[in-house]
Order: sequence, then C-alpha cells, then structure tokens
Amino acid sequence: MAKTLVDLLLELKSLVAQAPAAEFPRTQAEQKIEAALVAARQQATAGEQLPVVEMLNQITDVANHAQDETEMLQLSAELIQRFAQVDHVGIVILHEVSDLPVLVAEYPITAALGTTLPDDERSLSSIMKRTRTEVPVPDVATSPLIQDDLRQVLLSVGARSMFLLPMLDLEGRMIGSIGLDINRPNAAPEGVRLELVRTITKQLSLNYQKLRLYRAGQRQAEQLRQINVFGQSVQANQTMAEIVNLALQTLRQLGTFDYTAIHVYSPETATLNTVSRWWKGEAMHYDVPQPMNVDANSPVQQAWMDRTPVTIYRLGTQSMYLHPLRGEIESLLAFPLMSTGQSVGVLELGSQQPFFFSRNEQAIYRQMANQLAAVLDNANAFSRAQHQAQAKALASEISTRLQQQVDLDTMLAVAADEVGRVLGARRVRIKLALNVPEEKR
Repeated sequence: MAKTLVDLLLELKSLVAQAPAAEFPRTQAEQKIEAALVAARQQATAGEQLPVVEMLNQITDVANHAQDETEMLQLSAELIQRFAQVDHVGIVILHEVSDLPVLVAEYPITAALGTTLPDDERSLSSIMKRTRTEVPVPDVATSPLIQDDLRQVLLSVGARSMFLLPMLDLEGRMIGSIGLDINRPNAAPEGVRLELVRTITKQLSLNYQKLRLYRAGQRQAEQLRQINVFGQSVQANQTMAEIVNLALQTLRQLGTFDYTAIHVYSPETATLNTVSRWWKGEAMHYDVPQPMNVDANSPVQQAWMDRTPVTIYRLGTQSMYLHPLRGEIESLLAFPLMSTGQSVGVLELGSQQPFFFSRNEQAIYRQMANQLAAVLDNANAFSRAQHQAQAKALASEISTRLQQQVDLDTMLAVAADEVGRVLGARRVRIKLALNVPEEKR
C-alpha cells in the first residue's frame, strides 16, 4: 500500500528523534516536522470528509424524492454499498405490528429480499434490540451468534463476514439495522469507512422515520376525510341495505383487508343478525337478515358482551377463538357498534395475513365503527318514529271510521277489516261474550 504524506512525516520524525544531537539540530527540525504533520493531517481529514458530505447529500436527495419508505431504503442500500466498499448491504426493518425483523432492502438484490429473519432470544436481532450496539461477525460460517437458517441465507448471498449497525429512533429504540456483508472472513470496515457508515446510518434512520410519519399522517388524514364523507352522505331515511352498502364501499377505500361483516342487533328477536358480508372480493347483502349462531368463544360474542374491541393477530395458530373462517383468516378485528351507550351491532374486519393491522389502522377502523354505529342508531330512531307516526295515523283513521258507523255489526266488520289490513291477515274473527255471569264481569 502506498504511504501517505502523514506516514512519511512520522517516519522522518522518528529518524530525527534517533539522530545524535551534536550532528543534527534536533529541536528545530522536530518543530518544522510537527508543523508539517499538522498541515498534512488537516489536509487528509478534509479529503476524507468529502465522501461523507457527498454521501449525506445523496442520502438526503433520496429521502426527498423517494415515493415511499421501501424505495428510499432500496436506493440507500445501493449508495451505502458503493461508499462503504463492501460486497453486499442488507437493510432490516422491524415489522410495525409483530416486531419481527424483515429484510426490506438490499444491494445487490438477491432471493433473500423480503425474508423474515429469526427473532428468538439467541438471535442477532434480539441481541441488538437489547444492547442497541454494533455487532461484528468475523466468520459467518462458524459464529455462534448466527442460527443455522440465517447462516444458510447469508452464505447463499456470499457473505463470509458481517458488520451490523443498529437503526435507532429519536427515543433510542431500535427500528431496524444495516448489515455490511463481505465475501471473505475476518474482514470489517474500519477507520474512515466505518465512521462514514455510522454517520449514514444515523441520517438514514432519521430520514426513514420522517418519511414514515409523514406518509402515515397523510394516509390518516385521507382516511378520516372518507369517514366524514360517509357520515355526511348517509340519510336517516335510507334503507338498511343502502346504509350497509355505503359502509362497505367506505371500508374498502380505507384498507386492503380480505373480510368484512356487519352484524346488527334486532330488539324484536333479541338476536345479532348478519346484514352484509364481504369476503375475497365478493359482497353479500341479505334482504332477510341472517341470525348468527354466536359461539361463546367467538370474537363477535366477546365484542358484543364486553363492549370492547377484540384484536387477534394469529387466529389460526395462536388463538382459541372460534370463527367460521378459521384457517383462512389470520388477523381479525371485532368492534362493538356503540351509540348513546347502547350496543347496536358488531363490525368485523379480517385479513389472511398475520399481524396485519397496525395500531394506527386499528384507531382509524374504530373511528369508522363509531361513525357506522351513529348512522345505524339514527336510522333505527327514524324508523321507530316513522312506525309510531304510522300507527297513530292508522289508529286515528280506524277510530274515525268506527265513529261513523251506526250499528254494532257494521262497526265490528270495519274493525276486522282494518286489523286484517294492518296485520296482513287474510281472515279475522271477533268473538263477543254474551250473558256473562255477574261474578266474571
């Protein structure tokens, strides 16, 4: 390796220190060499800082122009690989719901992209979560820090040594990591290159958080707007089918889940009835509500009885809940539809993917459930008022017709006709008891 100016000056300084004082003006020479060393170091430092500044500028440009977090991380992985001069770079992000490490970006791209990595107590991910420090792996093939399944993934992409740097949020919590892979054992970035990657990791962590929060804020604002539009577009005089159809349309705009069901309580039959269901792109609206066979261990029953939301992340493997789609649905939300302190139904949302619903999404869907409950309550109140008004009008009409009759037979015939019309009965009989004994009157 060619010697730098700093190296040559250090050698010269050593030689001067060893020279006899009588043959060489040591003090004056040492002062001049020391001044030259300071200047050379400053020049070297300035030269080393140039790639750092250039890299940070490019990382910032990527963050400003990326369409989403995935694109930003993928472009960043390519930049890091080039500046760090390693063979492969992988960026792992902890899943927002499950907290499992997922390889979301890498360069060069391999078949490992998208892999969920091990996360038990002995895994590299768990160690970094606890310590939040860098982890060097000198030899991938023999390191006890690497489990066999992860070892096979790393060896398949040619990694023989590895250096991991944690990505931390503003509160010091780990959100992911950057792995520098080198195709020879016992190798690791050092010196200026290592400091460069450390600086980049901090900047990338900040950019990733900013972009994720910005996009989440935008999405939530749009979702709340759609919920408000739903509430304002529903009229109290609309039918149940019309209201439910609008609700399903809004829900499909809010998220990409696979299953939706709306269950409404009927005071007349004291049952929860399924009025609409959406599963794998097919909507089913029931003109005649379908009474639910609600099991005590079902999410719907718990949400209805406890009046609290139920969240299930792995219905098929980690839950004792019963459900008609168990084995097909993994993530499930069940929201009680509450309005003015009364339960009017239950809203179900499901996905075939485990750990699908984030906390932010759950908050949005709960808001939609509240809006739907208010709409259903208003529709029920309107329907009750309408029925009461119709009943009063009918009673007044019958009373007027009865008052117009002059004999008992005609009066009874009118009463029978009106009762039959109201009840939809084809035949009505009226019995009168005559000569009732005095003690039974």
